[in-house]
Amino acid sequence: MRRSLITLVVFTSIILIGVIVNSLTGVIWFALAAIIALSALFIYHGLVNIPSNPPHCGVVTFFGKRTDEVLDEGIRFLPLNKIIFDVIPINVTRINFDVPKDTFITLDNASIQVDMSIIFSPDTKNLKSFLNSGGEKGVKSILKDIASERIRTWIRSNNEGPQDWEEAVSANGEAKAILAKTLLGENISEINSLIPTATLIKYFSNPKIEPNKIEEAKWGKSWEKLEKKFREELNPEEVLALSESVKELREVVEELSQGKGNHSISSLGIIIHRLNLSEISPAGNTKEAADEQAKEELQKRGEQLELNHIKDMVDMLTKNIEGLTSEQALELIQTERGKISKNIDEKKINLSSETVNSVKMLLNIFGNSGGGK
Repeated sequence: MRRSLITLVVFTSIILIGVIVNSLTGVIWFALAAIIALSALFIYHGLVNIPSNPPHCGVVTFFGKRTDEVLDEGIRFLPLNKIIFDVIPINVTRINFDVPKDTFITLDNASIQVDMSIIFSPDTKNLKSFLNSGGEKGVKSILKDIASERIRTWIRSNNEGPQDWEEAVSANGEAKAILAKTLLGENISEINSLIPTATLIKYFSNPKIEPNKIEEAKWGKSWEKLEKKFREELNPEEVLALSESVKELREVVEELSQGKGNHSISSLGIIIHRLNLSEISPAGNTKEAADEQAKEELQKRGEQLELNHIKDMVDMLTKNIEGLTSEQALELIQTERGKISKNIDEKKINLSSETVNSVKMLLNIFGNSGGGK
């Protein structure tokens, strides 16, 4: 409206100037030339190019003050550009923000880190709030603070968080839901319950997710105490409504995981498209302890596999060679595999050469068919 009014005033003024020139000179061509020249200068000076690659939008300012008017990409006209009106160009492409890692301390005083990324874009319908939040740099800082604080609160909570670091590293889905609810609270139906959201997500999952130790003590090993609370305090319709609210949250989390989200945060002037927690992992001394534990578990599994293989070979030998005892078979196997410094042909084993050769042949066949040394 203001742009149209100013444009009308300027063109009216140009025509008046033409009339004055004509009255002073008496030559109408001078007046027309003045009108055309001033009009062309006015139009040319008001042309503004809003870039389209990458896509931009422009927030219009009036005497330096931001307005709610937004110009789309392309050639646009601003009367008296740089004098009365101006434009602030804003890149509206999607921004992939890898949230800087923070270290969080779990209830068992272990250190963990969360790999998290957020894809967002400026909301073209709310660019004023985007600028008020500090633009891209400011929004990233705010998102980091919100995400870190919520994760920290969840990790340290006796009510809803994991009991130890091992539960934390396997609670990726819960953490994502908690964070989505915090960021998008205004766009998600309120979960009207004092019961922690993480607990409700587990209970209403299909199939139900087992409670952690803290939840088990409070709500029962199979959620029986929680179900009793529902029966005593809620009617079936209220339980169903609670279930639907949790289901909506899960659907939002699924959309965000796939990058299909389109949820606005009006206070920041952005739209969230994707929320990803790629990994919750131990850090520092906790990581070293976890690596050592994993190494020991791997070694134990390897040793168990080896023992099972030797047992299979002992069973195979005693079954195929008449008179061979389990002890003799084990000694022969260990000798052949180099575990005992003895030659398999030594008479101490007290077997005939034919038996020894049969043993060698069977061990060779067994090894090549899937056993191995």
